[in-house]
Amino acid sequence: MRHIQICLMFILPLAIAGQTFTTEDLKNEIETGILNIKDQSFDEAVLIFQETIYKSKSINYDKGLARSYLYLADALLDGTTKEIAIDYLDSAKHLAKYLSEYELAYLHENYGHYYNYKSALVKAISAYEEALTFYADNDLFSEVISIYADLATVYTNKGDLFQAGDLYEKAYNMILEHQITDDIGLVYRGLSTIYRWHKNTEEAKEFGWKALELFSNNQELSGLKVNAYNNLGHLYSDQNSYDTAILLFKQSLRYASHDISRSTALANISNTYLNIQMLDSARKYIDMGMRLMREKYPSHEYVFHKYEARLFLNQNELDSAEWYIKSFLSKNSHSDYDEGIYSFLIELLSRKGDLDSATYYYDKILLYKDSIHQKTQSEDFASYRVRIETMEKQKQIESLEAEAKLTELLNVGITIGALMVIVILGVSYRLRITESKRKRLKAELERNNYKLELDRHQRELSDFTLAMIRKNQLLEELQEQARDALRRNSNNWAAIVKTIERNMTSEKDWQDFNKYFGVVHNDFFEKLCEKHPLLSKNELRHAALIRMNLTLKESAEIMGVAPKSIKMARFRMKKKLNLETEDSLRNVIQEI
Repeated sequence: MRHIQICLMFILPLAIAGQTFTTEDLKNEIETGILNIKDQSFDEAVLIFQETIYKSKSINYDKGLARSYLYLADALLDGTTKEIAIDYLDSAKHLAKYLSEYELAYLHENYGHYYNYKSALVKAISAYEEALTFYADNDLFSEVISIYADLATVYTNKGDLFQAGDLYEKAYNMILEHQITDDIGLVYRGLSTIYRWHKNTEEAKEFGWKALELFSNNQELSGLKVNAYNNLGHLYSDQNSYDTAILLFKQSLRYASHDISRSTALANISNTYLNIQMLDSARKYIDMGMRLMREKYPSHEYVFHKYEARLFLNQNELDSAEWYIKSFLSKNSHSDYDEGIYSFLIELLSRKGDLDSATYYYDKILLYKDSIHQKTQSEDFASYRVRIETMEKQKQIESLEAEAKLTELLNVGITIGALMVIVILGVSYRLRITESKRKRLKAELERNNYKLELDRHQRELSDFTLAMIRKNQLLEELQEQARDALRRNSNNWAAIVKTIERNMTSEKDWQDFNKYFGVVHNDFFEKLCEKHPLLSKNELRHAALIRMNLTLKESAEIMGVAPKSIKMARFRMKKKLNLETEDSLRNVIQEI
């Protein structure tokens, strides 16, 4: 990016020489750049703002200059060239009097993003709180929720998970209060991170899947969808479910719309293959990542050096492993502590016989873990609501049942006369109250248990669906290779192709799918067939995939056909359901 800037210093003045433009023209160009940021077209936005900076300078348009500096920094922070964003933030701050109050708050917010990236966490908190004050005073609830999520991320990085949890809870409550559903995915993602830190992987996965579902339903949040796949991949990797983790990381790679997201997905895939000692596969994705970084971001190629180092260590090529890890560490001063790197160095140095250095890194790990333990030893994270409520209600039910038994014993022991009548009436009334309360709590307990069970089945359905996609992707690759061999007149390949075709989403797969689907979406098929009895078995399968919000491509991979075939099948379904052209088949299915 630096060399591009230098070129622009010479090219832009020549390009705009002789052009005539007005402040109104510049306003429109700046708005176009802002739209590019929203569309995650960061490189295009950078070029637009570079140009508006030079144009604003040429006609002494200070407001346009200030806004261009601000949004250029924003584009850089959202992209890959974060380091130089501070120069433009400072330039915008110097011209702050030309910015609106909202843009001043947005300037502070971007300072927060930069300081968080640089791990200057105290400065990040201060900058975010400056922005938060303006947003809160002006009832800009969506912006407030976003800042709460950003602050929670900073506190998570500081290790203060309880403050982070409080901020996510505030954001969640504000979302519910003001019905700002667009931001709830960010909160779900944050809660997933908090649970992961607390080693509560099941709850982390639950919120991770919820976040993915929300991001998948909104085309504008495709970047967050990619992030959600990565987050879930890490969670499954934590549980040693490496096949599922690799599938999720590959989904992230598949949906990545810009190079930095692709490099992250390639790094995650490389790391997971290294974890399970699939070194040939690891080499393939490491090479892809290195090639991408070399072409697009040569100054960041070192990011993949730590995976090269691990690969060489697994192959017992210790000198090469040492060279790559030193290269990585010499350029990666961003993080003070990385247990994975320290563990790698301990193993490498031990194998090389340098036990003193290995012990040094081992002591650093112990020291860090002790400091974390001191922060958290007397506290537990208090956000496991459903399960805590379930346990509390169970205890209350047990207490009420014990009280009811005691009252019955007292009733037996009461003697004669009017006193006995009065006491019995009182005891009977109390028994009725106790029984009513016990039944109410039991009903709430059953509802909570049902919710937990339903969530478990939802995860099973999602896991099974991903496994079907993965199996068909692998079979499609094998099928294409077999067909190539068949075209070259190789022997026995025709039989292999037929075997693959038979295994592409077999009837047994659909039976298992229907079992999982029926538990999560109870009575869906019955209600659909009742309203539309003429639907075929294949159309019912299409309806189930639509109900799960799968894309055309995902549905095609499960059905073992081309995406255009899915499109045609859905078109025929619309006609069979007597829907108009403008009617949405997805909406009709979702309402059942």
